Amino acid sequence: TYNYTISDGCSVNDVTVNLLQSGADNSAPTYTGTMTNITIEGCKTNDLPAAATTIDALETVTGLTFSDNCTDHADLTVSSSDGALSGDCAQSMIRTYTVTDECGKSVSVEQTITLTVPDNITITGSNSSTVDCPADAVAPHTVTGRMPAVTDACGKDISNNYTLKTNATPITCRGTMSYVYTFTDCADHTKDWTYTYTISAPQVTLPSAGNQEVPCAIDAVKPEAPALQDNCGRDMAVAYKDSAASIGADGNGTVTHTYTYTDCANQTYDWKFIYTVKADSYAPESDKEASINCV
Repeated sequence: TYNYTISDGCSVNDVTVNLLQSGADNSAPTYTGTMTNITIEGCKTNDLPAAATTIDALETVTGLTFSDNCTDHADLTVSSSDGALSGDCAQSMIRTYTVTDECGKSVSVEQTITLTVPDNITITGSNSSTVDCPADAVAPHTVTGRMPAVTDACGKDISNNYTLKTNATPITCRGTMSYVYTFTDCADHTKDWTYTYTISAPQVTLPSAGNQEVPCAIDAVKPEAPALQDNCGRDMAVAYKDSAASIGADGNGTVTHTYTYTDCANQTYDWKFIYTVKADSYAPESDKEASINCV
């Protein structure tokens, strides 16, 4: 307010004029500093941090300092709006803050918020089975339905994002064989998965016992043992064990030869060849009183 006095030289005629001068606020709030963007773990909108609603909170979360030529700092108001999340792995969105003074003048700033996939890979499915032979213990990824279902922390299927980390050590008989796979999500988090085969003990089916009829015990010579394989086609070791004769005074009886087979697990199986000695069956038809010379 300015006060002016107009005088004609006679004090009784002096006139005082009051002049009130007013002005408009044409300046928006200003800020200084560099925007601090945010990167946190998360998968969806609900994982985003809450927006600042006061000027002090805004300055804390953005690293900026705001001021206005007319409005007190504490009276500056803050509003915000969020853009859509986008991205195949890490997802980003723009949060726009608007700071407004008491005269309606405002300034806006943009903050980028990025959600990265958390480290939490989930693997479901069987990780073992029993097979008959080592040859059946093939790499699981070569068998339909044997690999597990795998998802990242955000539920995205990463079942095909694997490498074979450790191949199974071959075995020749019963035991276990394990394959180790590494699954990797889009953020390069990894998790190992092991599939273990249990190889069963060999299964062996012995051939029927051998048999032959001979006239004399001396003819019951040691036979050849047949070649034998187990259920996986592995050749079995065979060794002659013993023979046992049971011959009566009439020269009739049996002679038994025994062989022992051994499988790859050192389980043994006896196989017998039995000679039936029938001396009287070989007497000449023309002379029933004749005898066979078994000496």
